[in-house]
Amino acid sequence: MVMERERLNLELTCLMTFGERVKCFSDDERKENSVTSKLIKAAEQSNTNILPTDQGFMLWKYFETKPFKELRISQVFLQNFALNFIEKRAHEKGSLLDHYMLNPNISKKDIIGTSVDLLLGGVHTTAFTEGALLHYISKNQHVQELMYEEAKKVFPNVDDDITADILNTKIPYTRAVLKETFRLNPVSIGIGRILNHDTVLSGFLVPKNVNS
Repeated sequence: MVMERERLNLELTCLMTFGERVKCFSDDERKENSVTSKLIKAAEQSNTNILPTDQGFMLWKYFETKPFKELRISQVFLQNFALNFIEKRAHEKGSLLDHYMLNPNISKKDIIGTSVDLLLGGVHTTAFTEGALLHYISKNQHVQELMYEEAKKVFPNVDDDITADILNTKIPYTRAVLKETFRLNPVSIGIGRILNHDTVLSGFLVPKNVNS
């Protein structure tokens, strides 16, 4: 079941980010050596090895440790996958990637980095959150019913469009359930950043290269 959710989320992530279908559920893509199977594995390896290489003794700075090697290989695979779509869609319109590429203030490096982040977040972390959410609402029937009633009110017809405005302002109960799921089962321990220049935050000087 987890693998099925991962495949679904990868399909949706690629459609949203790159405007392309990758046919995750086809017989060929279900094979172990397929591109989508390798993508799912690469995302898993990246997410698994980010924390070991970011915390504790950073031995990888002196020699290539096993976690760092797995992280490097998986990141290269994800980057090359994203780069392939970026080169294919240089003059296309319609996807999130196309929107970024039309912005002269966003560099190609940033576009690649964002694409890789979306692939990482769209596969395992989303599947993890979905699993937790489904578990909690299955254990709380009244919550499930309230979410259903809210959905029927906002989407009276099955063909109604789902818009950003609806997701942000029209389904407060469902958003509260999602936030409670994040509280009970946080998908990440935090958001890591390394400053590339000295920064003043609330009057305090945070020097360059600080890992926060």
